[in-house]
Amino acid sequence: MELISKFDNYVFSLMEAIICVFLDWVFKIITYTGDKGIIWIIIGLVLVMKKKTRKVGLCVILSLLATVIINNLIIKEIFDRTRPFIADPTIKLIVKAPQDASFPSGHTASSFTAATAIFLFNRRKGVYAYLYATLMGLSRIYLHVHYATDVIVGMIVGIVIAKLVAVGLDKMYDKLYRMINGET
Repeated sequence: MELISKFDNYVFSLMEAIICVFLDWVFKIITYTGDKGIIWIIIGLVLVMKKKTRKVGLCVILSLLATVIINNLIIKEIFDRTRPFIADPTIKLIVKAPQDASFPSGHTASSFTAATAIFLFNRRKGVYAYLYATLMGLSRIYLHVHYATDVIVGMIVGIVIAKLVAVGLDKMYDKLYRMINGET
């Protein structure tokens, strides 16, 4: 546990070395787009509306739903980790204080879930989604609402969930498609 704390504190010290007004503004915007997964829900819904991207959109939406259940309602409740700004009252937040547990990061998990779902169907667009997801995770550390280990585990959770959903969706989607079109 002490090794984890040392790692988290080291990452915070790296972030504190780059704090500036411009990054405050950038990371606040990025983190707000991740509130309730809104940016990813919008992207998923847009993808679902087009026949060509319907499968990836469905994967994004289903993966996000699974992530909310597994990451936010189960894992966070089990570990119930205190947020950094609560553990260290000298931290001054520049965003609204989240009220749930810190571990793992929900913003990061949902971002990596959506990015992975997109990447599995379209690598080029997936790379851009991963870039944004990475910025989302960094924003959570920069803003001191998560520890680095919260973000790392959120990444892993998001990636695993999207891959599992994609495998299940592949099997179900093809069967449904054939059934709808009267194929056997």
